[in-house]
Amino acid sequence: MICPRCKAAMIELKRTFHKQRKWVCPDCGRIRFQKVRPPVPRRPTR
Repeated sequence: MICPRCKAAMIELKRTFHKQRKWVCPDCGRIRFQKVRPPVPRRPTR
């Protein structure tokens, strides 16, 4: 992910926070969260 403030590459932290990925900018320290979507359940075919 790219930092919207300084356009640097953000670093993803290893664990999830409230079912979200946490990205931190190494230059300006800005934090962004990315939603982690669960897999879509498929209906069984007949």
